[in-house]
Amino acid sequence: MRLGATTIIIKDDQVLLVKREDFRVWVLPGGRVEPNETTEAAAIRETYEETGYHVELEGMMGKFHVPQLNEMNYVYWGHVVGGKTLAHTPESVAIDWFPMNELPRNLRGNSTYYLEVAQERYPVPVQQVILLSSWWVFGFKTLIALRDMRNTVFGFGS
Repeated sequence: MRLGATTIIIKDDQVLLVKREDFRVWVLPGGRVEPNETTEAAAIRETYEETGYHVELEGMMGKFHVPQLNEMNYVYWGHVVGGKTLAHTPESVAIDWFPMNELPRNLRGNSTYYLEVAQERYPVPVQQVILLSSWWVFGFKTLIALRDMRNTVFGFGS
């Protein structure tokens, strides 16, 4: 099973989002957990790599299993303790803060769902299964394959 880690950072009722380089959609900072890395360390590392911010985690918001993609994503609450916003990174073309009531229309992935759950402010981490339609899974896997082919042909990510 692939593991992922995501960080939700809210400051003054604004949430930190990144615009992905590959699909040009806004998402919460996060990504894959490396071998021998904890999910907490991955959330901190991915947030720094994608935004330039050093963060501390405050606790887990939830654990989300997506069986059709064979993945488990750990979502953490965090806050900025240093660093600065980068203009862009190899994975992000923009980094910005958005008011919680004015999120971008092209907020994608599970980020929209995670923020909906986060607004409930459950007292303990939630554990949920996210079921996706077979058409959504087919489309997503096709886009990832095309992105990976682009990266190989043009040497992105090396």
